[in-house]
Amino acid sequence: MKRFLIIIALITGTVALQAQLYVDMNLMGGISDIHAKQSILPLPSEEILPAGGLFVRYGMNARYALRGGINGAYRDQENWAGDLYGLFEFSFHPLNPTKPKANFSPYIGAGISYLFDRQLYQSAIRDDANSKVGYWMRNFSIPFHVGARYLLASNLTIGIEWAIRHTFQINWAMPEDKMTVSRWRSYVGATIGYSFVLWNHIRVPFY
Repeated sequence: MKRFLIIIALITGTVALQAQLYVDMNLMGGISDIHAKQSILPLPSEEILPAGGLFVRYGMNARYALRGGINGAYRDQENWAGDLYGLFEFSFHPLNPTKPKANFSPYIGAGISYLFDRQLYQSAIRDDANSKVGYWMRNFSIPFHVGARYLLASNLTIGIEWAIRHTFQINWAMPEDKMTVSRWRSYVGATIGYSFVLWNHIRVPFY
């Protein structure tokens, strides 16, 4: 039993040691796209808005990371949207500044987000104030991210990303009509990130 506990402690200690390797701050700039009707593809589009975002990646090891961020799209005070999200992210190739061929990695991620759309909000409360409750609950969405990062310097990355959202909003004027409101929204853009090593005596394999 004692030997078993020692093994568990060693494993737990190793995981804990590897758990908090780095944090990187990232900016995203691009466009937001409301997909046409029920299409998962961003084109054809119903509406494209300029968009930007900020996210933080918390690296757990060479491939896995937790990520949280906020995106926003804006045209004017009556036409804007934003979402707050959290993801679990997987990188296919660890980035390593000491290896010339380890400076590029595609990645994928999925999680949960909460999306607010000004126009949908106005539609939801226009005829029936009771629709507010349903509107707020339907703001939850499922995010999927696909992207790639390039190691530009030891602590600096650039990348591209397609972030897609499956939403659950409806046509509040005609709730029974399930085909007139798009259930998909995308953010497409370029990213730039800078990493901070949490422990100087641990060499981070990404940066």
